[in-house]
Amino acid sequence: MFDTTQAAARVRTSICILALSLAIASCATSPVPPSPSVSVPVTWHSEAARTENAENATVDWWRQAGSAELSDLIEQALHNNRDLHAAAARVLQARAITGEVDSERQVQLNGVAAASRGRSTVLDPRSSSVRAGLQANWEADLFGAKGLASRAVQFDSERAELARQGMETVIAAEVATVYFDSAILARRIRLGEQSLEKLRLATRIAGRQFNAGRLSRPDVVARESQQKTTQINQTTLESAFKQRLFQLSVLVGVPAGELNPRFAGIDDLRLPAPAAALPGELLERRPDVQQHLREVSAEAARVGVSQRELYPRLMFSWDDSLERARIDKSNATRDIALGYGLTLTLPILDGGRIRAQIQVSEARLKEAMAGYEKAMLEALSDAETVLVRQKSAAAILSLNEDSLKLSGENVQHAKRLFLAGQVDQSRVVDSELAALQAKDTHLQAQGAYWTAKVDVLRAFSGPVEPSSESTADSVSF
Repeated sequence: MFDTTQAAARVRTSICILALSLAIASCATSPVPPSPSVSVPVTWHSEAARTENAENATVDWWRQAGSAELSDLIEQALHNNRDLHAAAARVLQARAITGEVDSERQVQLNGVAAASRGRSTVLDPRSSSVRAGLQANWEADLFGAKGLASRAVQFDSERAELARQGMETVIAAEVATVYFDSAILARRIRLGEQSLEKLRLATRIAGRQFNAGRLSRPDVVARESQQKTTQINQTTLESAFKQRLFQLSVLVGVPAGELNPRFAGIDDLRLPAPAAALPGELLERRPDVQQHLREVSAEAARVGVSQRELYPRLMFSWDDSLERARIDKSNATRDIALGYGLTLTLPILDGGRIRAQIQVSEARLKEAMAGYEKAMLEALSDAETVLVRQKSAAAILSLNEDSLKLSGENVQHAKRLFLAGQVDQSRVVDSELAALQAKDTHLQAQGAYWTAKVDVLRAFSGPVEPSSESTADSVSF
């Protein structure tokens, strides 16, 4: 006979337990991430940073640089670079973990089946049974622990995506830098070949002058030594050029030796200025800084998860199965078994395990905050440094242009003197060699200026705007 008194008592007990748990839950608060101790300046410190950063450019700056070859190489790298593939795989992992943690907030339903035959002791009759049914469990998120765990992995997922975006910015800048280095080296090699031709001529002239008694042997040796030094330098440049092409191949994601850039349009290169940003705006724009902020938020949420291990846990369970049993040779009986329950657990003695875990989580939060503050400082310093370097490179390039112009005028003057019979041919050759050296120095200054410009664009760029599907969604193996 159904006992209504006992049933009512069980219902009242369950209601009291649930009310007590909800009351405790109302006292729990979500952890708030701490604020960084780094003071963000209102404006830039250096004059270069305040004056140079004044124009606008999109984050995909290479598409407006005027070099179709450079743009194609960067787009190819953004699609094929293996480091980006690995970063995209980490994004997929983080997204999958987010789904796994979120699933723990849902009802868990399992199908069960079991069969047994025999007896527990020699005194029991032999029996057999078959059972099949469904089991369901669900833990109420009274204090938000599961919600905080879900927030933590969501921040992890965002951090992985920001890391991928930051790597795209770095890869684009590295491709451009190596491309410019290769272009400069190719031109310096051609200048070196011209210098060697002039030095061979100068050596022959010195030999004739020595035979005529107009030069001493050390003068001839000096010419020969200068020629050997130029040959050594030429070999070094050729080796460096090949190494840059191999490096470019790795960045672009193709086997070594397949790339043969023509450096078309390099003379018409138009690297834009970076998008203007104040220090605070820059920190919000840069993916490397924002990924550290997501790490701080994730660790703050995990502190809350650890703290909530001290609170009660409420579990609901439900079991519905169809059973068939037989004892010895009696007729089998079949019936439906239905059960449900409410379980409340509260940690009392755990040897300090939960408190220790809270301390671990709090220490990880401090570590993440230190990393975030360091990233802020590095980003601000990086921005100022690259702008100062760009201004210096522009000034050096301007001075080299003046020197290059003067060396050209010196060649023309030497040729006029030679035609007038006032100087010999060696004077013309020396002026031409000096002009070639000035061109070489100018090329190095040009490369340094391009690299500085790329560094500025990298430092002030936000996430790359993909021209097609995101690498994190399109990567396949």
